[in-house]
Amino acid sequence: MESYVHRIIGLMSGSSLDGVDVVTCTFTYTDDLIQDWSIDKKSCFSLPKEFVQRIISYKELDAMELRVLDIELGSFFADCIIKHAKDDLRNIQAAGVHGQTIYHLPEKQLTCQLGNGVVMQSKLQIPLVSDFRTKDIVSGGVGTPMAPLADDHLFPSYDFYLNLGGIANLSYQDAKNNWIAYDISPFNQYSNYFAAKAGLAFDTDGTLGSKGVVQQDLVEKMLSYPYFSIEAPKSLDNNWIVEEFIPSAETMGYAIEDSLASFYVFVSKCILASVKGLKEGKRTRMFVTGGGAYNVFFIELLRDFLQEDNIELVLPEKEIIDYKEAILIALATSFKLIGKPNFYSSVTGAKESVCGGVLFD
Repeated sequence: MESYVHRIIGLMSGSSLDGVDVVTCTFTYTDDLIQDWSIDKKSCFSLPKEFVQRIISYKELDAMELRVLDIELGSFFADCIIKHAKDDLRNIQAAGVHGQTIYHLPEKQLTCQLGNGVVMQSKLQIPLVSDFRTKDIVSGGVGTPMAPLADDHLFPSYDFYLNLGGIANLSYQDAKNNWIAYDISPFNQYSNYFAAKAGLAFDTDGTLGSKGVVQQDLVEKMLSYPYFSIEAPKSLDNNWIVEEFIPSAETMGYAIEDSLASFYVFVSKCILASVKGLKEGKRTRMFVTGGGAYNVFFIELLRDFLQEDNIELVLPEKEIIDYKEAILIALATSFKLIGKPNFYSSVTGAKESVCGGVLFD
């Protein structure tokens, strides 16, 4: 049996645009199977406001300006990794960077994550993996979610896995042990938008939503979009959330608190509908990560909804809640180095499970 160790850095900048997460992980393998793993170091960096504004308004940029943003984000991400790793960078096998998604349109075989790989590798001077989604998309998949990779190999023994980031996504194994995963609904993108209207960065503890009155017509309007009733594989585009879902809710004219209270009920209904009856009434556990796990009001609301199907919510330690997506990118990078599939065709709908990512070295 062959044993070896990978020390990998993973970087994630999500659709919430609220920070850049970086981790160093060690993965210990025997015959390409993970036997042990650890988080050795973690860091979070603020995304400069001028980057946030350019990312949000990327459609207003011309081709050259978009290229400049790609290069500048690549340089910034590399700087984050250098600050995170310091003198330990020389001991790292590779770094993985998901990149900043500006659009994701798998039905057109299009996806774009900014952060130039050549620029990053040139600054880091170690192997660098980026552009994870494209290979799955050209193989007929939707290119996301990647989360089941970590759920499968790093966090076993749960029945469902819910990540509450800018978008809420779910993963689980079906009766045939095939992994199923998809985007359930918007999450922090919506709540952050309405919190910002109240002068806040986000809805801390769900306080704003807890003060609102649920408006059933708004809940029904949200549920009426075809996406929420179609079968997986499927994935949400950030631009659809920003350009259609949020403005449509806003035109209803409800107070910020009511808009949030109604939204939290809508998301809870979507989650319950996604898992109801899948485990034949047995008591099951749902592993919850992402920034939304700190939304106390929403978590308690979701607990109440899931009691109907005998599902217990489990929140792990803080570093897993905060850094799971960066850990996932580190793991996907490690798999890229050994040529092992890091996308599951049962999740994405691709013709085969692929090893995604472009290696720059």
